[in-house]
This record gives sequence, structure tokens and C-alpha cells, in this order.
Amino acid sequence: TMQCPNGEEIQQCYTEFTCHPVQDTTAIIEDIFAQTQTCMMDEQLNKHDVKSLYISSSDSLRNRRIIQTIPQGWNDRPPLFNGKDQDSLLNTMSRRGIPPALRCAVWLSSVMKTCNAHQPSSYSEEYRTLAKVQQLDYAWESVLKQIFPNADDEQSAVAPNFGNFQYQQYIGGELPVYGQEALTRVLLALSHVVGLEYAPLLPPLAVITLSFTSESYAYSMLREMAHNSTLYFAVSPLEHVAWCRAFMDILSRLHPQTAASLKLARVEEPSRRFEGLDPIFKHFFTPILKFVHVLRIMDIYVLEGSKVMFRFGVALLAMFQKDFKSIDSITPEQYWQQVKEYTHSRGFSMDTLVRKAYGYHGNRARRRMRFPRRHILARIIRLEQDLAASDDSLELLTTVQVARPMELVGNAGTLFASASVRSNLAEWLPLSLRLSKLELIYSTSIHGRTLERFYTHTKGHKRTLTVIQVLDNDAVVGMFASQAWRISSQVYGDGECFLFRASPEPACYKWRPKASSSVVLEEEDEEENEANSVALLEQFQVGRPHFISMGGNPDGSCGLRLNEDLTRGESAPASGFGNEESLAGAGFASFQVGLVEVYRLKQLGESFSFDEGERSTY
Repeated sequence: TMQCPNGEEIQQCYTEFTCHPVQDTTAIIEDIFAQTQTCMMDEQLNKHDVKSLYISSSDSLRNRRIIQTIPQGWNDRPPLFNGKDQDSLLNTMSRRGIPPALRCAVWLSSVMKTCNAHQPSSYSEEYRTLAKVQQLDYAWESVLKQIFPNADDEQSAVAPNFGNFQYQQYIGGELPVYGQEALTRVLLALSHVVGLEYAPLLPPLAVITLSFTSESYAYSMLREMAHNSTLYFAVSPLEHVAWCRAFMDILSRLHPQTAASLKLARVEEPSRRFEGLDPIFKHFFTPILKFVHVLRIMDIYVLEGSKVMFRFGVALLAMFQKDFKSIDSITPEQYWQQVKEYTHSRGFSMDTLVRKAYGYHGNRARRRMRFPRRHILARIIRLEQDLAASDDSLELLTTVQVARPMELVGNAGTLFASASVRSNLAEWLPLSLRLSKLELIYSTSIHGRTLERFYTHTKGHKRTLTVIQVLDNDAVVGMFASQAWRISSQVYGDGECFLFRASPEPACYKWRPKASSSVVLEEEDEEENEANSVALLEQFQVGRPHFISMGGNPDGSCGLRLNEDLTRGESAPASGFGNEESLAGAGFASFQVGLVEVYRLKQLGESFSFDEGERSTY
């Protein structure tokens, strides 16, 4: 009885409803109303750019129907919410659950937002819309041509497991052939482009994303995560152990009784390589939670990153503790089976788990504490990684293959001409970036010797290597910046930043946190000066109108600093980076600067338009 400009789609949906009465009739009726509403807005759509509409979700693994109804509070075109503070609303609404119809759009845009914090909000928001479909699909086809140059190559393709040999057990049943082929293509593409051998969370994350996105969108999302792995998952066995040890450390501080139960189940024995925590850090909760609840965690994870796994892992185990039944010689498998029975019972509430994950921990008898913030969690993980590296029982985890020299592309610079220097750089960079190529984007000999020109040519480029020639002794020193250089009154960057000396005596000085005993969690009445007490330790990138620097000290000296006209440099031992003397060598706290070059890390399938200042990632 409803008037609709185009009744064909409604008739098709009605036919589906009448011919398949065994289906979820409520869902189909919701679809009828959703399509009717869409048809009624056809005239309005003509007034808008169609490309501004949000991309709809689709199931690439099993081709299951996804309800396209957009609930109240969400929109299917910009703005995503009706309100001024879109970022705050996104945080709040994601924790309540993203509508299935919008998961493809919101998941990808959330990842792009988190990984490109230096970009304006419009950059990530565009990934929600139809405007990006053609670009992402073309990029995906280009990658597939590189992986499968011959028509029959795909028939013998085998999906890499990235160190997760059991993920097939937790993907919700056997996949149809086309679903398995889609999963194989995405995982092979990630292995080919990123070059990772170990990333056990990638397979389950690929299964989750492909359940709501096309292959091109799943690949784009996971590739961005992999290139920003410190925000999302471990990419080496040593990192994995560090994450597990950090989890146990936090759990022990917030819920000591719950941590004791896990220790009783022997989940943290080094001989088991922390396999007891695999349901969280290898399988993304899929063995212990209903899939619909795993999706709720994924809704938050894409925006907030790996901290979500720690939050929900701690909260879940703390909630389960009251139902834990201790038995003699309990195994990790028996412990997690009890957790699964609890989460699949009628007494379990996902909304309660979300509130627990973002609430206080402890009780009145013990001072209530918040979950540690991102920078404190990063500090704990880095500390645990150093401890794990020195643990003899984990020696096999620290074996590192010799990295190949990084390739130079475009205008070849001068200071990175040596292959041995580029080999060292590959060793120093995070594993997920070692296959990147070096592209010169700024040189004092080409673009001029001013800090203004430096900022102009490095604008929008995160992950850059600034390399400096020391005229006093012909040394070559530099710094790796994780975020784009810009003028700001605040310190930016993160623990990926490092200082280095390329020659003579190559050395890398990475950020290290302070001792374990001084790393504290945030208490309910934490004062502002508690955060300020580690400001110098985490003084990564400083960009001012008159200088740039990395690393700070109480006396005002820096690990490395360049002045306004890039003619003078300074270097001193920096808190948090561990260089015992000036990078330029003893006696060269201040030095004359010769050539200055900046290289960006160009990833496979990535192009950049210097005129438009927009990056296109394949």
C-alpha cells in the first residue's frame, strides 16, 4: 500500500518473503521497509552526489544476507551521526555496536583514521563512501596481477597461516569453495605486500572482515593494520610473548585473584610460549565468545587498536572469576572451556562486558584503578619485550634473519647510497616496514636549506628518515619519525621513533621505557603531574617554527636537533633512547650540518600525488 517511485525492488523483496517463509521474516520485513524508505528518497538522492553515499556491507565468505536497515542515530551518508562532535560520537556508538549494513564503511574508515592521525578527518571519512570503491578495486586487481601473473597460478595457491595453525577451527564451520578462495587471495596478498611471516591475528581478522566486506576492502583494511602493526597486533614471536606477559602483568595488578587462576592453569609457562593465551592474542576471542559478540569487539578494535584486546580480555576473565571451578592439574584448554560455557550461558551479557572493560577495576577495600592508557600500555609491552629478549628460555624467539638492503626509488639521494647502510636501516625498522622502498622527498641540495621548505616537503608523510651529514667529522646521523613532521605546540610521535648513526660505527638507539617498578597503572585519583613525570622520556618528535628535535633531557638538550636554517645541529644522550654520547661522536655536542635529506617509506602498490597531497594506497 506504500507509494514508491520504483516498485521493482520492493516486489523482489516481497517475493523473497512469500517464497521463503522459513527465513527470518522479521529481518525480511525490515528490509522491505528499508528499501521502501530508500525508494521514497530517490528524488532527494538526485540532488546529492551519489558517491557521497556510504558503501554497504557484503559477505564475501558465505554470501549471507546482511540486514541493510540503518537504525536511528546512524546515517547512510555524511555526516555519520547527527551531532557536532563526530569523533566522540563514533567512540560512543562503536561501543554500542555498529549496524551490520555500515560495518564495511565504518571499519575501514576507522582503521584509516587511527593509522593516519595526522590527516584531517575528511581523509578517513572518504573511505566510507562510494567515491573510494573504484580506486580500491583497481588497486586490488593490480595486486592480484602481481601475485598471480599466470591464469592457473591461483589454482595451486595455499593461504599462509602467519604462525596461526589452528585458525581454521574457529571460523564458524567449513567455508564454501568461493569463500576459501577469497580468504586465500587476501592472505596471500598481505604476505606478498607486507612481507610478514608471523602475525597470528591476521587470519582470524581476515575471516571477520571478509564476513562484511569485499576482498578489496578487506585487503585495504588489513594492509593498513599490518603497516601500523604496533597499533593492532604482534608481528614476531618475541612481540607476541611480550604482549602476553604485559597482559598477565596488568591482570595481576588489577585482579590478582583472577591472575592466580590463570597461573594455576599454566597459561604463562615460557616452555609453552604463552599458548595458554591464544584464544585472545591468536584467535581474537573466536574460540570463547559467540561470533556476534566477537563482532562487537571488532567494532571497537578497528578504532582503538590492540588495547581493546587487553581491555576485554581482562574484563572478561574478571567477570568469569566468580564462576571458575578449580580442579587439580587444570590445563589451559579446560580453563578456556569453562570460559566458553560462561559466555554462552544465559547469565552472560555483552553490554555488561563492555561496561566492565571501560569502567574501574577493584573495589572499595582496594583503591580503584583505571585500565592503563595507550602510552602506559606501550611502555609495559616494550619493557616486557626487552625482558623476553634476555630470557634464555626464549632464545629461539629472538633469531632474526639478515635483512636485505632497502631499495631506492625515484630521485636517488646521496647519504643512503651505500647498500650496507640500507641493510642496517632494514634491520632497525619494524618488521612490517622492511619491504618498503626509500623515496627522497626533501634535500637541501635540491629544495633549499630552510626549515620552512623542510616542513613543506615532508607534509603529510608519516614514517620518514631524516639523515644529516656532519661536516666536522663526516659522520652521518639521523632519526626515524613515525608521524609526519609539522609545527605543533605539543610533542607527537610514538615508541616507533628512533635515533641512529649510519656511519661511522653504525648504531641504532630505540626508545625504551623506564624500569618495571616505576611503571604504574592509573588510579582513580591520578593527578595530572603523574603524566608529566614521563614527558621527557616520551619526547619523541618536537616541531617548532625554529627547530625540530627528537629525544629530550631535563637540561633542555636533545637526542638530535636541527636549527631553523639547517646549518647547525646538536646531539646529546637522550632520556628514553639510550645513546650514551652525541650521535656525531664524543666531543661533538654541537656540529655544523652539511647535506640534509629526508626519505619516506614507500610501500608496494602505493602512489603519491605531490600536487594534490593525497595518498593512494594499493
